[in-house]
Amino acid sequence: MSAAAIVTIAAIALVVLVIAIYLITLARVLSDLSTKLVTVIGAVAEIAEKTEPVGPAVSSISGDLEAAREALDDLLVSKLGRDGAAALLASVDPLAEGADRAPGARPALDSEE
Repeated sequence: MSAAAIVTIAAIALVVLVIAIYLITLARVLSDLSTKLVTVIGAVAEIAEKTEPVGPAVSSISGDLEAAREALDDLLVSKLGRDGAAALLASVDPLAEGADRAPGARPALDSEE
């Protein structure tokens, strides 16, 4: 066997060894990553489960606040009249008269006229 053939076989063996080491290392890293992802997924599922009851509570609070706002609007109208109440609200609440009000929010004093 010639020296060139021996060098070629040695080079091929070295390349195969390097690729094998790389692939084994990559497999270990992916295995560790998989274990960590399972842990994270479990934690996220637990958080989702624990925060599930928050939705109805927020809806209930929102309904209570809407009722309170309507009662306060009615009180202002009864004390100051519609124009006075609108002027007072506009001076303290920049969203009281404009379309910039948050989506779903009731504009102040827009009920029965």
